[in-house]
Amino acid sequence: MPTSSTPARSGSSRASRTPAALRTRAVSGRSSAVAGVQELGRRDLVPVLLTAVLVMGLTLLPLLWSRTFYFIDDTAGGAYGQWYELGQELRAGHWPMLSLDAWMAGNHIAEGQWGLYNPVVWLISLAATVVPHPPVLAAIVKLAFLLLAGIGTYFLTRSYGVRPGYAVLAAMSAPVAGWTLYLDATAWVTNLEVWAYFPWVMWSARRFMYRSRGAVIGLAAGLLLVTVGYIQGTLMLIAMFLGLGVEALVRRQWGAFGRLIAFGVPMGLMAVTVYLPGLLTSDVTVREDTVKNTGTMTLTLNGLAVSTAPSGRADLTGWWGRYPNVPYTYIAWFLPLLLLASGRRMAAVVPRLLGAFVTLGIVMALAIGPSDLGPLRFPIRSMPWIALLLLVITAVVLSRGVDWTRVRRKLPLLVVATLLSFWLSYSAVLATWKVQIFWGVLCAVMLVGFGVLASRFPRSRWVVLALIGATAFTSALQIRAYVPEASHFGTGGFPTALEDYQGVVTTSGGEMVTVGDPQWLQEEGEDTWGETLWGSTWYLSGVPTMNAYSPTGYDAFNADQCQSPYYGATCGDLINRLFAPDETTGAVRADLFSLDTIQILENQEMSLARIERLEPPAGWSVADRDSISVTWVRDETTAPVGGPTWWTPGMDVEVLSQSTNEVTMRVDGVPAEGGRIVLSRLDWPGYRVSGGEVGKPLRDYLLTVDVPADSSGSVVTVTFRPPGWEIEMGALALSLLSSLALVALSVRKRGRRV
Repeated sequence: MPTSSTPARSGSSRASRTPAALRTRAVSGRSSAVAGVQELGRRDLVPVLLTAVLVMGLTLLPLLWSRTFYFIDDTAGGAYGQWYELGQELRAGHWPMLSLDAWMAGNHIAEGQWGLYNPVVWLISLAATVVPHPPVLAAIVKLAFLLLAGIGTYFLTRSYGVRPGYAVLAAMSAPVAGWTLYLDATAWVTNLEVWAYFPWVMWSARRFMYRSRGAVIGLAAGLLLVTVGYIQGTLMLIAMFLGLGVEALVRRQWGAFGRLIAFGVPMGLMAVTVYLPGLLTSDVTVREDTVKNTGTMTLTLNGLAVSTAPSGRADLTGWWGRYPNVPYTYIAWFLPLLLLASGRRMAAVVPRLLGAFVTLGIVMALAIGPSDLGPLRFPIRSMPWIALLLLVITAVVLSRGVDWTRVRRKLPLLVVATLLSFWLSYSAVLATWKVQIFWGVLCAVMLVGFGVLASRFPRSRWVVLALIGATAFTSALQIRAYVPEASHFGTGGFPTALEDYQGVVTTSGGEMVTVGDPQWLQEEGEDTWGETLWGSTWYLSGVPTMNAYSPTGYDAFNADQCQSPYYGATCGDLINRLFAPDETTGAVRADLFSLDTIQILENQEMSLARIERLEPPAGWSVADRDSISVTWVRDETTAPVGGPTWWTPGMDVEVLSQSTNEVTMRVDGVPAEGGRIVLSRLDWPGYRVSGGEVGKPLRDYLLTVDVPADSSGSVVTVTFRPPGWEIEMGALALSLLSSLALVALSVRKRGRRV
């Protein structure tokens, strides 16, 4: 079949024997080559299947040495519990943009990362409620995203006219690059999700720019990326649109530029829907708005220099110190092959790659920039995109930019460049000299061997298959060496069965708070899982608690409660604060919060013996004692969280109805100067009051309602809608409508061609 790389022979006899559909494809192939976008055909079926086999084989390997490789740190302590809670709410018919029980972690729509608008997250969340073993579901989810990214990388790479073998090389390497496999896939699953959609969006954007095709897949991937709610992915999308926009402008292809803008409009509108609530809520959260550089989790030039070494020890400051034990910045051992590029051939290749180069430049600038850009932290998170773009560029250069018949004189340069990476790694950690020698010699031999073979058989697919095989072998060796170390990143040891999270605390059935820090106890050698939980694992228990996980948090509440804005740990003094009278109302916080259960852990401020000597206040009793804690419960459970817990003396407040987003009350006996009602809700921006007005928050965080003097006997309704709600819903509608319009336009144009 004629394609852009194998033009059809001239001659009327040949044309007369060619079906009309095939002649149309031949013409389309030639026009796509002119536009810089290669269309895929039947010849890609086997390479795609090979990509899938290689990606699945390599990403399954870690499970041989660590069954919980994909279930540690933020995945287990953060994301998984959120999936479970969202699934439970969806099964109950609720769309939980707000959770009152979770307090500082309860503004899900402002946090964004709950994926409230994302159908794939909904499916994962529903599955989390029925799969009995969380590590199993976590592994399935992550393997699926790694596979999705691998195949998407193949499609993106092939669209640049790359030979299928080199496209497979890039596609199999991207999912097992250092940061992606050893950190995002193990812990930071939201970064993995948005990255997995990215190559599909970029592939589709290029097709839509130059061919008016790809709208359906591209828009689906783009909207799913944005609605994950993880801002890193949306920033990378912006970088991609800027890069491709520059490419179109430099080429003076105004139509392509206009189509690119149109393609991005639905995603931009969806971003307004997803991120505007968080932006308008940020004033009360713990998110910072300053720019600073502590050097933490920032990509360095050294980190890039060792990215070709499977045993690379990058200069990357983090929780591990300065040099991590895992090659987080590793990309691929074959990247030095870029040095074989021919200047003459690259003159034709660079314009084709202009958008990728500009995108890579923007991403690189972010990765090596300040450690904190307002709420954006850890610029090293951009590493998966750097790896992806570099791999695509490398595949294009190897396929179209190298004169393989003239590379032998450059082979010593490959050896020098390769050994330099290992020298830098050795210099960082001298004790690794044996490891660096092994990997250095292995990679140098493989590079030279490939160079010699490619110079003798420049068009042989077997040579490229040998390169693929060497890469698979290298990745497998690296995975075997570093999976055990990567498995110890952050926090681990989470229970592996859903039932293990249930029934760990004796409660009264109402709202609970844990005083202390379970992670501190674990660091002290205590096995806490059978007696308490932390972070989002509380969602798996079914116990409503203040100690849930959140990366945002309500600043004034966290300060007053001495509570961590992340995993919800508190200071030991919280037990005293909960029963200290509030200066304004005289009520204690335990009553203002509608607390019914308090678990007091042994902590840095109080030993277990001292805790056991504490007398519960009147109305409370000791319900349980164990090896690390004492639990108090109320003798009589209070009303659910979210309702009125204090009002001006002399007033009478009756709750008529109450839900997460609304509470309706009848007020009587309002004094002449008016009255005030305090509710057990955080004063998140977005509350509206009918029959009164939102007052100054008690203690700077509890929602209050001021009612006028003449309101006795009237009904007061408090309603929550995220700030900017009307704008967000309008943006959502416009995003979906513009998506449908682009799909219709794409289908119509395709129909005309046929």
